[in-house]
Amino acid sequence: MITQIRVVHIAAGKAGAAFPWAKEVCEYCKSKAGIEVKLGLPIGGNPNRLFFISQYENLTSLEKIWGKLLADPQYFALLARASDLVIGGTTHDDLVQTM
Repeated sequence: MITQIRVVHIAAGKAGAAFPWAKEVCEYCKSKAGIEVKLGLPIGGNPNRLFFISQYENLTSLEKIWGKLLADPQYFALLARASDLVIGGTTHDDLVQTM
């Protein structure tokens, strides 16, 4: 099992708008690519972060699902709506293999 964790840093004062947008991203991924993405918030450390957490059977299934999203102009339009909510250049992904 592969777990992907995408960390997004929220711009100062934008958390109120970022949470509904992030939920919309999760719903969109489910409806368009069939993957459940859970939204996580930090317990400690920098509170201005969001975590998008999804799981895949293997790397091949991750590649197939992300291929669908990366070919979808509506997905990119949804991401572009967050240009003032997310701090550019701070988003990163971690891939974790469950043992």
